[in-house]
Amino acid sequence: MKKSLFLFVALAFLAGACTGRTTPQATPTPTVASPSFSATPPVTPTLPPLELSPTPSPVPLEGVTTTRLNVRAGPSTGQPPLGLVEAGQTVQIVGRDETGSWYAILFASGPDGRGWVAAAYVQVADADRLPVISLVTPTSTPSGPTARLSQRLNVRSGPATTYEVLGTLEAGSVVTLTGRNETGTWAQIEFPAAPNGRGWVTTAYLQTDDLAGLPLVNASGTPITPLPDRPTPLAATLTPTVGPAAADGDSLVRPAVQVAFTPGGVRQFTYTSDLSFPQGDLEDWIEFTPFANGPEAWLYVSLACEGNATLTVEFWQAGAPLAGVPAPTCGTFRWPIRLSTGAAVQMRLQIAETDSLRYCRYTLTLRNGP
Repeated sequence: MKKSLFLFVALAFLAGACTGRTTPQATPTPTVASPSFSATPPVTPTLPPLELSPTPSPVPLEGVTTTRLNVRAGPSTGQPPLGLVEAGQTVQIVGRDETGSWYAILFASGPDGRGWVAAAYVQVADADRLPVISLVTPTSTPSGPTARLSQRLNVRSGPATTYEVLGTLEAGSVVTLTGRNETGTWAQIEFPAAPNGRGWVTTAYLQTDDLAGLPLVNASGTPITPLPDRPTPLAATLTPTVGPAAADGDSLVRPAVQVAFTPGGVRQFTYTSDLSFPQGDLEDWIEFTPFANGPEAWLYVSLACEGNATLTVEFWQAGAPLAGVPAPTCGTFRWPIRLSTGAAVQMRLQIAETDSLRYCRYTLTLRNGP
């Protein structure tokens, strides 16, 4: 019986092998592990903070002054002076105004550590690289009537030339009028540099139609009332007066201006100032060094004057008057003079002595030829 069973199984196996059929095998199902969740959130890596490079400050350019210069609080001759830089001094230039007429330099005593000098008298390479510094002046409506100055005037603490000089205002400046004296010869104006914000200027050189309507004030600014039977005269009927020129302390050894003319640099120079006698600034000294291709240099002098005084000019060299050089007078234009080169020359400008106050405002222009 066992043999028959064995034989049957063997025959069945052989029959399946002959037909090529195989018994299908069950494909095992992969076991996927269920994800495990944790109550702790995943940790995000912390990156170092992004460091932003600060905006680089402009690199100052070095410049060399060709004359002694005023350093001012802003790019204008109407701005208050902060100090002086000498001729031949190296300055660090950080910018220029929109017209390119003024350079901003590093100056410790100036606002934000800088001041302004006239660009015409500073030699600098690559000036076009300087950034333009735009100064926005707040616009404001004048608090009262205004006037324009027809010439440079002293601002004083009271309505007379005996009062202290608080500062100066350039020709063309517009001032706000706050009062006038009884005779109408002096006007009180707004002047922020004064301790009380007020100053006085002569009305002889004010251009305005509002003088008659100004309130009458005394020297301290207190309103006063005119007597009923005494008409108040107007400034237009009075003889104009002008105060003495402010003394600037220049001399032969310390001239107000020093200019070195060069073929490829400064060839022309213009200077404006004022003198008076017997009070105020009695004389001015200007120094220049000419150049030429040969042993002599030609210079051309123009001199314009205004006022009630006669201005005289002298040329000096090596501490003594220079003989043989004809001096220009007021009203001359391109007056030719011939000088030897290589040595500095000084010009002395003064007013003749007189008993009454004499005043002269002048503009001097020197051009080194040809």
